[in-house]
Amino acid sequence: MRKSLILLVILALLGGIAYYLFTKNKQEEAVLVAVDRGFTISSMDDVRRIVIKHAKMPPSVFDKANGEWTLDYKYKVDPYIMAYIGQVLTGMELRNVPRKVATSPIIGSMKSNGIRVDVFTNTLEQTERTFFIGSDTQDGVGTYMLLDGDPQPYVMYLPGHNGGLRSRFEHRSEEYRDKYIYNIKPENIKSIKIQYPKNEISSFLLKNDNGISIEPLDVNQPPLEKPFNERFAKSYLKYFESIGSEGFANRLETKDSIMSKVPYAIVTITTNENNEIQHSYYSYDDFQFRTNKARRPEDVHTIERFFVKGKDDLYFTQTSVIGKIFIGYRQFFSS
Repeated sequence: MRKSLILLVILALLGGIAYYLFTKNKQEEAVLVAVDRGFTISSMDDVRRIVIKHAKMPPSVFDKANGEWTLDYKYKVDPYIMAYIGQVLTGMELRNVPRKVATSPIIGSMKSNGIRVDVFTNTLEQTERTFFIGSDTQDGVGTYMLLDGDPQPYVMYLPGHNGGLRSRFEHRSEEYRDKYIYNIKPENIKSIKIQYPKNEISSFLLKNDNGISIEPLDVNQPPLEKPFNERFAKSYLKYFESIGSEGFANRLETKDSIMSKVPYAIVTITTNENNEIQHSYYSYDDFQFRTNKARRPEDVHTIERFFVKGKDDLYFTQTSVIGKIFIGYRQFFSS
């Protein structure tokens, strides 16, 4: 009888412990879900605006209209960077809760060097999510974050991503921008004019209006007996669908010196809406090595990269990316 009683007591204790652990696990799971939902959004489709404000930088405002993101209501946004931000906003999860002794230093660091993120839905009336991003954890896997109005910081991470999350929100505004030089579909191109100031005989105007045709810009260009290669010309238009740069050179102190030189080429594209897109190409090599060679389009491979001056920006890009557009008038005629 005594043994049975002891056995019942032990079973009762084990049952109580099991219930406690079960309840505790459920509570922890509820906390995990609540935290995840507090930071994340269900879909980027519902997001209309994101404001990222670093404690030591001007704010960056991302606004979506007709499915396209703009930065500060002016510039196109790099689609890859926006995709990375979207991955965090929809997929980050709670990794752990910092110890109480670490709470004060974490929050203090956020105040001096944190990043505030405001997420707005289509209504734009109030923020859907507001949170603060601190530093990455020492192991580099998680990132300290704090929900607006919550005194408890958390360590958040992105499953499948081997690294912290702060870097995805810690860019200068310029680094968020779309770095494409050309992103124009062939059917939207009305004409392409390429001038070679040091080799005028190679300059041309390619027209894509009621058929495709070409004419030289050099009035002294002798007539060619070879037929115009219309098939090649149509393929040439496709080059302008996707040409990107390495980045911006707007902060380069010597950019005025670069643009004081005679450009290698000037490319002017007119769209069907009669918008002109013009870029001047300066040989990086000429500037770097203080040369001023008069290269033909056939010699473009001897240039490593270019500085590219657009309407508002100075880019730099490799010849391996951009060089294919530099051909001469005679190259459009069959051999």
